[in-house]
Amino acid sequence: MESRRLLSSTPFHGAPFVANQTIEAEDFDNGGEGVAFHDTTSTDLGAGGSAYRKTAVDVQAGGSNGYDIGYTAVGEWLTYTVNIVKAGTYQLQARVANTASGGAFHVNVGGANQTGTINVPNTGDWQTYQTVMSGTFTLNAGTQIMRVFLDKATAAKAVGNFDSFKLVQVAESGLAWTTVAAAPEGLAEAQSASLNGKLYVFGGYNITSPAFTGTNHAYVYDAAANTWAHIANLPQALTHMGVATDGRYVYIAGGYVTNLTTKQQTFATTNVWRYDPQTNTYSSFIALPSPRGAGAMVYLDGQLHFFGGVDLSRVGHTEHWILNLNDAHPTWTAATPMPFTRNHLAAVVLNDRIYAIGGQEGIDDKIPDPDVLVYWDPSNPNQWAHVADLPAGRSHMAAISTGSHIIVMAGEGTGGVILSSTLEYDPTANTWTPITSMPGPRLAPVGAYINGKIVFSLGYSVQGLQKTTWVSNAIV
Repeated sequence: MESRRLLSSTPFHGAPFVANQTIEAEDFDNGGEGVAFHDTTSTDLGAGGSAYRKTAVDVQAGGSNGYDIGYTAVGEWLTYTVNIVKAGTYQLQARVANTASGGAFHVNVGGANQTGTINVPNTGDWQTYQTVMSGTFTLNAGTQIMRVFLDKATAAKAVGNFDSFKLVQVAESGLAWTTVAAAPEGLAEAQSASLNGKLYVFGGYNITSPAFTGTNHAYVYDAAANTWAHIANLPQALTHMGVATDGRYVYIAGGYVTNLTTKQQTFATTNVWRYDPQTNTYSSFIALPSPRGAGAMVYLDGQLHFFGGVDLSRVGHTEHWILNLNDAHPTWTAATPMPFTRNHLAAVVLNDRIYAIGGQEGIDDKIPDPDVLVYWDPSNPNQWAHVADLPAGRSHMAAISTGSHIIVMAGEGTGGVILSSTLEYDPTANTWTPITSMPGPRLAPVGAYINGKIVFSLGYSVQGLQKTTWVSNAIV
């Protein structure tokens, strides 16, 4: 019965929408109440919407295309006819806005709930839109009905404003994940580096109640042997450090320092430690110019680069410092600062460029996460170049470079949502493409690219701190 009723609606523009096409929310099907849509009021409550189309749906002036849908209520739904040209894996992306958190919706395609619950975050204003994404799902080829169900309202008494939707086809060269040996303990906000076929993990939060407390524990995962081992403890309990390796040593800079007696944190430090895997020892190294936590550090061409993060008062900073390890007496020197403050960002090196990925502008949960991607190139050191933005804001993620692409995994989305989605960046095409999601959502995990495969472990989920480790198939 539902299928016959849905198929009686017709595409607003005459032809069905197709994959990767932006579907403006106000362009729902023709067919009227109970066929193309269900609205709890019989008149359009939106201001200015009648200039676009006369309907009981609350179309209003706003959004990216001049109109959006507002005054949304639980139980309402909208129908869009879509043509799935090619069977495969897809992801639903939606541009939404709200002045409170707690709204939720889901999307059926072909009569089945494909997306599960998608949360609408507090974006700060009814016309400040952010992209939210579902996990991935499989669709058959053919013309089908996509129906958006509004499930949960916020304290503002609305599910949210809706600007647009998009069914994005996931890259066919997806990832397959295998569960391997679990880490010795669950950790989040640990930091890692890969060296000689092994993943080294340092610090992190290791209890969930009554409050997160940093640890000085450190471990190594041997990918070939599929074994974890404890290595020498850090000289101090740390989270939120910048970590990088030059192929001989691992460098650990800044971070939140935990007093293991009082369980209190200091949110930045100048301390830099150098870990020697051959002797399993740490030595004090050249201190940062100012205290920093939740920043990023990478190694490129004999130099350490530290950028972003917060100070002792948790105020964000843009400074970019370089330490030339080949100097007789290395010292941190100032380089071109980032164009904005970022903390809890990811950073990788690809094609001799340093990429800064996403992150937060503020601190703690539900702070809107920037979607910006920028890079610094030593051949043009006076700028950070802005390239393709992520499809949606993300922080607390794992990120790796395959040598040709960047892959970001899991993390935290806007509104504090813990993500499982995975994205691949192609620097040649300057595009982001969703690929196979992680087996489960994780906040603040660790990841590495070892022998052509991704190693992913640790992090936090709604079930608590995790020690599961997954390894991908070989990436071509």
